[in-house]
Amino acid sequence: MRPARDIPDAIGFAEIFPEYLSLWLFARKILTDEMVVNHLDRIPVLMPRKDCPHPEVGGTVRPILIGLPEGGKRWSYFDEHWHPMVSDSFALQYANRGMNGIYYNGGSWMRIEICGYVTGRHHGWSGAGKAITNRLWAELHIDPDFPTSQEYLATDPTRAFFGYHRVFAWNSFILQALEQVALRDREMDPDHFSVHSGKS
Repeated sequence: MRPARDIPDAIGFAEIFPEYLSLWLFARKILTDEMVVNHLDRIPVLMPRKDCPHPEVGGTVRPILIGLPEGGKRWSYFDEHWHPMVSDSFALQYANRGMNGIYYNGGSWMRIEICGYVTGRHHGWSGAGKAITNRLWAELHIDPDFPTSQEYLATDPTRAFFGYHRVFAWNSFILQALEQVALRDREMDPDHFSVHSGKS
């Protein structure tokens, strides 16, 4: 699935987020199983770590948006000449691989990534469980100097800067996503019973 009609050579997690919302709000599939599974299979797994929960899958995170420059199985970060951005002047910062794996140029965003995996689980994607576990692990372990929820993780391991921001609000959205696929229950939330039972 494309990010927009006139962008045939890029894919990412944003294309299946509306499907997640439909499943959450209406318990209704819009896309076919084949569409979702094929889409997730095309997004590469990056940043392998031997100490992650499932090293056998080859990595801990997947990029939010990547390029498919030749329409085949290969993928690429974007650069100053080839990108889905609004203008060439905006993309100049990608020169000399300056933005590889950073922010929307292949960065890993936990909220939309986890919601994509939950969508995949609803559609029978076999990799969902391990992908969810590895991505949650990565959020706390990829950057040992900042072991907390971050706005995004950079996916180019050669870069010292991992692009973290002190942001948690967006990532807290995954708690609802995990409840949808029974990976989080009421016992994990110490405030659940008091809030919903009217007790203070």
